[in-house]
Amino acid sequence: MKSHLLLTAASLAISACTGATDSIRIDDNTQGFDTTEFAAGARKTTLQEQGESEQNGYSTLYIKHHKAECEGFHVKLCYLVRSSTDQPWALMYDSIEGFDYQWGHHYQIHIYTQRKADRQPSDSEDSYQLVNVVEQSQYQHGRQSNLAVRTEHGGVKWQSAQLFTLWGEVDIACEANQCAALQTSIEQNQTVNLQLNHNSILNIPVLAQVTCADAPTAFSDTCGWPTYPE
Repeated sequence: MKSHLLLTAASLAISACTGATDSIRIDDNTQGFDTTEFAAGARKTTLQEQGESEQNGYSTLYIKHHKAECEGFHVKLCYLVRSSTDQPWALMYDSIEGFDYQWGHHYQIHIYTQRKADRQPSDSEDSYQLVNVVEQSQYQHGRQSNLAVRTEHGGVKWQSAQLFTLWGEVDIACEANQCAALQTSIEQNQTVNLQLNHNSILNIPVLAQVTCADAPTAFSDTCGWPTYPE
């Protein structure tokens, strides 16, 4: 995780502020979890629905600058992807071999897909490999994004009083009052909507505020699920 020096820098920088390696599987294997409701704006879909071929081959994929929580065999963070810019964002449950994803960056990449029917019997899923990165653009400093997190699943791990890790993947900094609000929600096993700012100086997201929180069964009615616009 981050060193003591980085944590000190994070606290100073926050106080000074004013203001997708695995394989692609966009499918319905969610084991009782309604992905469409949880990630409104990132509808559950399939590669075929997004115009991908059933055959092995090359294709283009666009990947959003932040991930979203999802559940397949377990809860984790998933890429938000689409095959063209005129399509809605979709959750991608698998990863892409050779792809070094960084939060805060949009991507356009070329991938090679190997369908599971053409692989060894022990390989249960399709395989997706990075061919090349066509474009990687750094997301605008300070621009906000929303991320819903079900804290009862234990995805938030505190690294210090003002730094936590989400699902063991991304470090997020926060000021004392926002850290306290999140900790209260965790203690109550609530689902929360986090408003994040990407900080290009620290190169990690910063928690701007917990915009809404409620029990998992009431969260949809009280808060609504985040949407993912352009």
